[in-house]
Amino acid sequence: MSFLTSLLSGVIGSIAGLWGAFKLFKKEHRHELDAKVERLILVSIQYPYLESDEFCSAWDPLKAITDEKYMRYDNYCCLVFNLLEDIFEYFGANADKIEDYIGAKELITRHKTWWSNPGNNSENTQGYPGKFRKYLETYL
Repeated sequence: MSFLTSLLSGVIGSIAGLWGAFKLFKKEHRHELDAKVERLILVSIQYPYLESDEFCSAWDPLKAITDEKYMRYDNYCCLVFNLLEDIFEYFGANADKIEDYIGAKELITRHKTWWSNPGNNSENTQGYPGKFRKYLETYL
């Protein structure tokens, strides 16, 4: 009987330990996401044209080869969509929770010209999971 009690205590202790580790991991992951969002905001404050609807809709990939503003925007969009993918995974693809956290619809629609560009489209198709791309397409 004491063997079963010890075994049961060990199993319960292990489950509790795993649950605690999971909760800690989730909390740390959330802090990392918060820090990435803050960095994105700081970049957009430093370079406000990166969030200008007029600039974003007129983005030209050919200019991204030689023009620093367009190069910066190209890299910024990579940051935006990588962050959105991280958030998508964190919230288990729950669109309502994602929207509550970051306002993804606004980000996706603002940067749709970059996302939909044929040169980027093949990279985006290969670089992001299908479930995430389908989520984005609901806003595009």
